[in-house]
Amino acid sequence: MLPCESCAYKRCIPGDEHIQCEFDWSEEPTPKFSGNFMQQRWYLFPLNYDPVLGPEACNGFSSQDQAHVAPMNPMMELVGLLAKRL
Repeated sequence: MLPCESCAYKRCIPGDEHIQCEFDWSEEPTPKFSGNFMQQRWYLFPLNYDPVLGPEACNGFSSQDQAHVAPMNPMMELVGLLAKRL
């Protein structure tokens, strides 16, 4: 389970129980998930995911924002909102 509950980069998705991560993952390896096919459908990291399905550690965890926020991309936000309908 990812430690997202107290992370500064955790963002809620309107109308969804899952969350998204706003950490800039361009220079860090993303947390890998290995599970069955049905679980992988609900783990679209960092756009729309359930932290319970993730690994135990996260390279981007921070208790306070340290300016590693990814630049806003409206298209990726739309994909994150639509991902729950797959």
